[in-house]
Amino acid sequence: MCKMGEEKKESKRKYYAHRQGHSQSLSLPQVKKVFMNDVFSHINENHYLAEAAGGYTWAKGIWNPNPQTYILKNLHMENIWPLNNHLMKFDEITFFTIIEFLYDFVSIPETEAGHRYPSRFQKKAAQEDYRKRVNELLNHYVLIINGKKTMYELSKDGEIRESILKGYTELVENIPKTDDSDNIDSKIQYAISLFLRYGSSLDEKKDAIRTLGDVLEYLRDLNIIMPKKDDSMLRQILNKFSIRHHDKSQLSEYSTEEWYEFFFYTFLASIRLLLRFKELPEFEM
Repeated sequence: MCKMGEEKKESKRKYYAHRQGHSQSLSLPQVKKVFMNDVFSHINENHYLAEAAGGYTWAKGIWNPNPQTYILKNLHMENIWPLNNHLMKFDEITFFTIIEFLYDFVSIPETEAGHRYPSRFQKKAAQEDYRKRVNELLNHYVLIINGKKTMYELSKDGEIRESILKGYTELVENIPKTDDSDNIDSKIQYAISLFLRYGSSLDEKKDAIRTLGDVLEYLRDLNIIMPKKDDSMLRQILNKFSIRHHDKSQLSEYSTEEWYEFFFYTFLASIRLLLRFKELPEFEM
């Protein structure tokens, strides 16, 4: 049994089948099986759901009066709990929903000297541990959707989303905060969530890119802009590549997953650069 706090070592060695291009991804039933036998068993063994489910004579738990009723009331789903009785019947949407649901309620119980039952619960540490284990598992779940390899991850906000492109995690998760949440911060986070969220359509991805374009326009009005040549390129993407307008002059052949990824990360990186430069006293454009 892997105890709380212990690092679980995962083999990085590629064996023969993998080297020959076989068995490179787990199927949904296999992912659910590993989730039950690894991730869920871990949080159960370490009492991560004690605060939510109760089980102590002095506490009914957050899921009062019982988990089944709480889930039905809040998720509008039946035949979910006990999880080990139903998990293997879940479709992908239900499975991912429950992963998010559990993220909201895991916590590490603490006991004080002389007390039998926990008096405090650490939520953040439990969520970080749970998220790490879920993402290690989802890293083995690869789908081909419209010819594109698609993978998923559990974000720091507890949402299942498409995996961030390799090398772009720091960009997405470390956008500088401003004192203008309505016009900048909330719009950036809306765009990130919309673009990367599970099942996001091409139209939703376009809306996310357009929202980032609105943020760039807002910054431009504040005279926070890229050098002239770079600013012109960003405006051309918005106005000529069927992002903001829809007419015969638009370059609609760029309306694909691959191009949208390029536009999205280009706009996001540009915004991050502008916001970081804005903090420097010598910043001028």
